[in-house]
Amino acid sequence: MSVIVYTTPTCPYCDMAKQYLDQKGVKYESIDVSTDSARAQEMIDKSGQMGVPVLDINGKVIVGFDKGAIDAALGGATAAGETASEPAEEATAEETPAGETASPESGSTETAEA
Repeated sequence: MSVIVYTTPTCPYCDMAKQYLDQKGVKYESIDVSTDSARAQEMIDKSGQMGVPVLDINGKVIVGFDKGAIDAALGGATAAGETASEPAEEATAEETPAGETASPESGSTETAEA
């Protein structure tokens, strides 16, 4: 399984996405697009936008922290290979709708510098 998380150091939703993958026992490559312009361009080419987080799970691109989309892309499997029983949830204050990466404190968006 190939999982890439495009992130920046100041993005709270990036941290939430990585913590969620950690909780599920999913190994991933974390790419800091604020320091790697080539990988930032790769992210933009894949997602069509500059906001983070962007997750690439086996070729399925997810923009923002979306537990339901992450679970679907992972095939509902947990680290032990069991099927997750928790239904997909609507976006909460901890999740960002696709394409948005609003900071919970300021309401601003997190964008990568290309």
